[in-house]
Amino acid sequence: LAFVLIVLAALFSAAVTYVLYINFQRELRESLRHRLENIATLAGLQQDGDAFEKVESQGDEFFQKIHETNLRIKQSEPELIFVYTMRKSENGIYFVVDAGLPGEPDISAYGDIYEEPSQTLLDNFDTLSSTIVEPEIYTDEFGSFLSAYTPIYTLQREKVGVLGVDISADTIVAQERAFQIRLLLIYGITLPLIFLAGTIAADYLARPILKLRDAANKISGGDFSYRITDIPETRELAELAVDFNAMTANLSSL
Repeated sequence: LAFVLIVLAALFSAAVTYVLYINFQRELRESLRHRLENIATLAGLQQDGDAFEKVESQGDEFFQKIHETNLRIKQSEPELIFVYTMRKSENGIYFVVDAGLPGEPDISAYGDIYEEPSQTLLDNFDTLSSTIVEPEIYTDEFGSFLSAYTPIYTLQREKVGVLGVDISADTIVAQERAFQIRLLLIYGITLPLIFLAGTIAADYLARPILKLRDAANKISGGDFSYRITDIPETRELAELAVDFNAMTANLSSL
């Protein structure tokens, strides 16, 4: 009985801990998604689609114009990792302008093929009409980040490319891990309390049953005068004790 109570209490506590963590994680990630969606949407509105359409090389004036705009966007938010524009050809999705300072690592040049685009980007590149955010945070050796994509339009509302924005999720992941560790510590601390409470509860529930067992042993030994005087508080066990006393009285009369 104690084992069952302890296991049930431990499982319930684990379920509550898991639900708390999932809710905390969902709220953090939804907050980041909404923030990134707003950033990407505003960045898309600042794109000059007519100039973007004329970009033909790394150093032309239209490239520089788009680069300056997107570099300002990138520097306006400390947590933005990449701000980049893309087109699509028969060879796949390729970078047009990847905003970055000279010598900055992992900045793609004009015409570089996007080697491993996400499935979300592949599925929506041609039909993209509004800002979308990746469903999950992506983690690699460079850290954790979340990506959003928004279309680039000319003044005639012709879509000429896609703007990508990556934001760092390292802070979010660190908060999730810290909260997870805190919950696990609390759960570990409560386990001894659960064990103690389960043992006490089992003893409380089993004590009147053991008394009934002892009374049955006395009756089976021939002591028909024995009566249960300490009636249990539990209604069912109290009724059983009263019926047991009635039974022993009848046996004694016989």
